[in-house]
Order: sequence, then structure tokens, then C-alpha cells
Amino acid sequence: MILKSKSPLLVTALFGGVIAAAGAAHATSIGVQFLDSPNGEGDNPINGSVVGAAGYTQSVWNGIKVADHNASTTAQTTYPWAATGLAVKDSSGSTSPITFSYSSAGTQATTTYYEYPQTPPVTAQEKLLSGSLISFGSGGTAEFGNLPTGSYTLVAYLASQFGNGPNGTSGEVAGFSVNGGSAVQAGEQDGKDFTLGGDVFSTSSSPTSSTTVNYLVFQNVTPDSNGNITLNFKDISGTAASLDAVQLIEPAPASTPEPATLGLFLAGGLALVVAKRRRSGSGNL
Repeated sequence: MILKSKSPLLVTALFGGVIAAAGAAHATSIGVQFLDSPNGEGDNPINGSVVGAAGYTQSVWNGIKVADHNASTTAQTTYPWAATGLAVKDSSGSTSPITFSYSSAGTQATTTYYEYPQTPPVTAQEKLLSGSLISFGSGGTAEFGNLPTGSYTLVAYLASQFGNGPNGTSGEVAGFSVNGGSAVQAGEQDGKDFTLGGDVFSTSSSPTSSTTVNYLVFQNVTPDSNGNITLNFKDISGTAASLDAVQLIEPAPASTPEPATLGLFLAGGLALVVAKRRRSGSGNL
């Protein structure tokens, strides 16, 4: 009886079912961790551990080693303070067509790592924030390039390398902005007491000098005319600005049916058309 219907709703419903059966595609992300090298106290690769802020965890992180800002010229050459067009892997472990570039004044281990004694030992989550890319004066950058158009999410992870504020946090203030937009001022970051107080990952849409944070989330970010998304970080309080890790979450691709499923849909649609024509020819509408 249903096949006698002249309404296109049946075909539409079938197509909708095919899309649902194909399943929604999931977004991938690219995570970059900065390490204090060579073999510094903040040289702690994640090594496959699932880490990150709530809702943004992943196990594949690209570890980039940068020489300490006090390192020798040889170390600076081996582990440069700036690089462009680096190849990176995405959260699935595949090499991404997206590239990564950065500029800084070196690195420095954060007090997230070198607060002694380590009781309990440093966790994988804390290792993510154990080394920081730092910048003085004019500021530093972390840039993802060769990006397709779309709306992305950018996550910046930060912890102070000084732990000289109340409760071990830093009273320094740093500004973070994306593609030249308005800067978000991040106030205190967990430093010295990070290990002792547990893994503290908190964020605020408008943090102040009294807001303790370990990450900032920039949503609905679009590439510039050159296909780049650039995070700028700059010291405001007079000492240094630091960036421990950065993460780009790509837009989820549109859901598409698998070839075999699509074939079934087309075959079913053709059968409906044939059945309808036969009924029309015999007087059955």
C-alpha cells in the first residue's frame, strides 16, 4: 500500500536513513607541545598518553624542542627559537596537510615540573605543561598554516615558569590574541603548586589577574586570507609570556554515505520509480 503513494517523502525518508546509517564524521585535531631542550627539566614528551583540557583530550601530540633562552649558540642552532612550515601529525596519527610555525625567545621549564620533591611523581597531564615557549617584549607566535576554510577551535595551554605568587601561582599577566584580534588577558597561572594541588585545568571567558587559569579556548576562529590561524602571546606585566602547548580542532566534515550504502539507496529509489510508472500505466495511482 505504501508504494502507491505519489509523495516524495518516502524517498526523502530513505535518503535520510542512509545518511544516518553512514554515521556522522568526527573532527580531528592537531596538538603541539613545547619542550625545553636539550634535555632540560621541561623535556617531557607525552608519549601517547591521553591528555588535554576536558573535551579536548587526545593522545597524539607533536613535541617541538626549542633551546633554552640561556642556551649556547650551538644549542640554539640545533633547537631553533623559530621555525616555519613544520610537518605535523593529527590526532589520528596521520601526517596532516596543515603546517605549523612558531617564533619565540626560547623555552624554559615551568615550575609545574621542577617543584621538588615530586610527590606524587609528575603525571602525564602535568608533563603537557612542563616546558614553555617564552617571549619577551615584542611577543611570540604559534601559527597553523595551509588551512581550508571553515570554523576552528584553538586551545592555548599555559603555566607559569615562576611560582612566586600567592599559593604558588604567578601574578604575571600575558595577552593572547588570534589573527590580530583583541587580546585576552590571562592572569595567574598555576605554577609551583600545580603538582601538589592536583591537575587544575580551568578557563574563563574574561580572565583577570585574580583568575587562575591553565588554558584558554578560542572558538569559531577562521583562517586569514593566507590560510593561517596565528596565536600571538605577549608579556604585559613586564617579565615574560609563556605558552606550553597549543591545539587546533578542525571543523567536522559533512556526513556522507558510504559507496555501498549509497548504491542501495539508488537501487531502492529506482525500484520505486519503476513501480510508480507501472501503476500509472495500469490506472493505479
